[in-house]
Amino acid sequence: MENAGILTKDFIVHPKLVTELLEQVEKAQVVLVHCQCTAFEYEMKVRVWSSTYLMDKSSSVRSRLLHAENISIAPEWTVMPESTTLKFLLVFETLPIGCESFDLFEESPLTCGFYVKNIRRNRDDIYHVRIL
Repeated sequence: MENAGILTKDFIVHPKLVTELLEQVEKAQVVLVHCQCTAFEYEMKVRVWSSTYLMDKSSSVRSRLLHAENISIAPEWTVMPESTTLKFLLVFETLPIGCESFDLFEESPLTCGFYVKNIRRNRDDIYHVRIL
């Protein structure tokens, strides 16, 4: 598969990482979650905690976060100017074979983390969510 280093039209990822991620997805070794959040009326600082995971609804098995692209991992921050949208990628361990739906959950020791419930599993294991 030929690529110029663009995983999505939203941001540029190093070509080697794109190739590795796509190979792992094809082998069902990772789950890709494209996320989007918007700073509407004021500047925001955002980050993701390494304790973010996916949880299979039927077994409670957790898939841990392996990599985050285009967003800082705590304790660092990503600054979002007012009226902007940040698009970022989270890469997780694979989900159990029998998983039909899962939750995306960020466990944060300092504040309430984000939580996206009832994401339906698809055969590609590539998802798009909006973080509010």
